[in-house]
Amino acid sequence: MQRAFFGDGSTFRAVPNANTIQSWVRRLEETGTTLRRGTHDRRRSIRTPENVQLVRAAIEQSPGRSARKHAFALGMSCSSLRRIFYLDLQFHPYKMMLAHELSVADYPNHRNLYEQMLAQFPPAAVFFSSNKAHFHLSGAVIKQGSK
Repeated sequence: MQRAFFGDGSTFRAVPNANTIQSWVRRLEETGTTLRRGTHDRRRSIRTPENVQLVRAAIEQSPGRSARKHAFALGMSCSSLRRIFYLDLQFHPYKMMLAHELSVADYPNHRNLYEQMLAQFPPAAVFFSSNKAHFHLSGAVIKQGSK
């Protein structure tokens, strides 16, 4: 059988082992293809309805736990768990914002401030304002006013 792979001998080609050729022939006769089982199958998804329900129950039981800890407790990868969060449960990451509580007396003060600021600019002028804040994992907040 190996001699057929040699050809006329003018070019060098790697010749498969006799056991390899026999396994190809056996696989072709048994399955109709020389491909190994599982190489052409689609990977199974971890996003089964059972796993989605497990994740939902885990979140309801301990909502303050991180996604990484949930993934470890459920025995799945963190990326799979996040995929279930995003695609199946419609949970999206959010950024925490530092906000000050406004009282009823603050609204007239804000309105007066805005009217004074608008009075300083010509009607055709464009005015941009932003408030920036950086939140760190340590809990520190760096606020930067508009410039």
